[in-house]
Amino acid sequence: MDTCRKTPPRNESHTAVPADLRWRSAVGRQPDGNRWDWRHHGACRWFGASLFFDADGETHGERIRRERTAKSICLPCPVLTECRDHAVQYGELHGVWGGSTPRDRAVARR
Repeated sequence: MDTCRKTPPRNESHTAVPADLRWRSAVGRQPDGNRWDWRHHGACRWFGASLFFDADGETHGERIRRERTAKSICLPCPVLTECRDHAVQYGELHGVWGGSTPRDRAVARR
């Protein structure tokens, strides 16, 4: 498998951006070889993207529970730091990356 996140299942109620597009980062950069090798070791690679990225119509309570679960997967991950650094460096606006939510990263940028 070549990404930590799998493409989420598609149905009428799920219109999230595919995981492979998210990996290209918010500023449109493409993965460039070794710099991205860390993602092959992510604990998240065994879980679907829908656990790490919100779905249309997700309630506040659902989001909190999903993010808590995603963070619990990230906590013991061997590439947590690399993943979080990626999210900060490339301005990822969506999803849990390295145990951080978009709100966590926004607060850290202030």
